[in-house]
Amino acid sequence: MRLTFKLALGLFALGFILPVQNLEAQKKKSKKIKRPSSSVGIASVDRFVRESFNLYDKVYVYDGYYEAGKSLTDDDYEILIDAVEDGQEVLTSAPDAIASLDGAGVLKQGKGTLQINRAKKALKYSLKTGKKLLTTKPKKNEEEKKSDTVADSKKPKGSTTTSTNNDSSTNETPTEIDETISYWMSYDFIPGKEVIFYDNMQDDDYGDFPRRWDMMSGNAEMSRFGKEKVLLFYNHQGTAIKPLFKEKEYLPDAFTIEFDIYFDKVSKDRRSAFEIFFNDNLYQPISISSWYPFEIEYKKFQFKTSKYDQIRNFNGWHHIAISYHKGYLKMYFDEQKVLNIPRFDVKPTHIGKIVVSYYESDKQKRVVSIKNFKIAKGGGKPYAQVIADGKFVTHGILFDVGKATLKAQSSGVLKRVMDMMIDNPDWKFEIVGHTDSDGDDATNLKLSERRAEAVKKALIARKIDGSRLTTSGKGESDPVNNNNSPEEKANNRRVEFILKK
Repeated sequence: MRLTFKLALGLFALGFILPVQNLEAQKKKSKKIKRPSSSVGIASVDRFVRESFNLYDKVYVYDGYYEAGKSLTDDDYEILIDAVEDGQEVLTSAPDAIASLDGAGVLKQGKGTLQINRAKKALKYSLKTGKKLLTTKPKKNEEEKKSDTVADSKKPKGSTTTSTNNDSSTNETPTEIDETISYWMSYDFIPGKEVIFYDNMQDDDYGDFPRRWDMMSGNAEMSRFGKEKVLLFYNHQGTAIKPLFKEKEYLPDAFTIEFDIYFDKVSKDRRSAFEIFFNDNLYQPISISSWYPFEIEYKKFQFKTSKYDQIRNFNGWHHIAISYHKGYLKMYFDEQKVLNIPRFDVKPTHIGKIVVSYYESDKQKRVVSIKNFKIAKGGGKPYAQVIADGKFVTHGILFDVGKATLKAQSSGVLKRVMDMMIDNPDWKFEIVGHTDSDGDDATNLKLSERRAEAVKKALIARKIDGSRLTTSGKGESDPVNNNNSPEEKANNRRVEFILKK
């Protein structure tokens, strides 16, 4: 069949136009950052680079979606939410990677610096692109514009569209945080979403062993410490305990563990050790040792310092927090991140045992205690919750009993909320306080209101505009479950950040 002149000319023109259109589409897509072809040979640097580019590869697929007006599917949202949350986690490991270059050879330092800078660029792109797609509507393509034009032409005369943009909020930029507010400002631990074990030991009698624990060896009993009940360990050669669960395996793929531990005045000179064994594979536990210098250790991942008592008074109560998410384990001693393990080589399914031991003499008795032991399941991912549910619910903002005084451990959650609000200057939240059913209704209602207001003041102190925050309290009127157990009460004691449209 012969082609007519006009048809041939049309096909020729079409063949010329299509490549030009493809070229224009390519221009909208950022030039891909090249992944380094070889490793540096320094574990923390190679890990940072690898994880940064793994996230980059996930997000780069979506480059151009916004400009093209392409909408996200549910699966796309899941991938991007995880990528943004994981990216924020990877970003916190950058200082460790940079610090590990000290002492390396000149060539390794040069190569490592170049790769870290390239990885930071890739990570910055991933976070910026992911957040942009999750928090803004895509630009409308031509077909959508036409349909909107038709729809507008059918509107009654005089009808208008109200803009939801707040021009004043766009002027807000990240500011330097006043570090004198709290020494916990760098603390970024986020507790899990649902408490599955909580024991503040207040229902046990003095001299008894707590009913929610199993004694495996040694000796421990409830004792008075100031105005609180605590579990005091007596056998210096070693006492082994574990929390009681009906299930054999109760730790999910994502969980957090928190408790308070006491070190007495002679801890630097007389060794005491607290060890957590996961599963029944009882080797290489996570160990907290108060021998001088102070140590926290898991295999090659070790934290040591002979200057800890210069940072804070070593004698007294300290808060321990452990976060596990699909192989990634982090541990905090007070505000310091002391373990950062990207591939925890034991899959935790339950706590095999907790062993407490210490050295003492006949002339020098010791005090080794724990309290407020809590296990929660689920990863504490505020950004993902807000995107999926329109609100962030947390049990990680803590107060003194019966008061609206914030505890230092609340700083991790407050910091994450602050970061979200800085990254999304158009977001506004209503802060809602909730209590358990202990006490009378009227008192709990007022307490929840004062606690919500305390959270608002803490965020304002962290340079968040107070006009973006409102508060309310619901007391015990809106529980998420019953108040029949310590876990249920702990889940009802919560703070909600509800995104306001």
